[in-house]
Amino acid sequence: MLILATIALVVGHLWFAGLLLRDGDMLLGLAVLVIPMPLVGLFAWYRSDWDASYKVPACVYFAGYALAILVQLAS
Repeated sequence: MLILATIALVVGHLWFAGLLLRDGDMLLGLAVLVIPMPLVGLFAWYRSDWDASYKVPACVYFAGYALAILVQLAS
């Protein structure tokens, strides 16, 4: 389960940050890449006015964090 959480976290992290960087939001894209905290991702999505194009990568990003937390709590 930890492997699945790590894969979801890395894929979501890079996908979400990559979309932010591609769409020209350099500061938030770099912040998501450099600061590995779910609140930074939530703030970036909020600043984009909850853009629907970020919904799937953001959900993978947050699901990876949630799954990692659950795995840590279970062990």
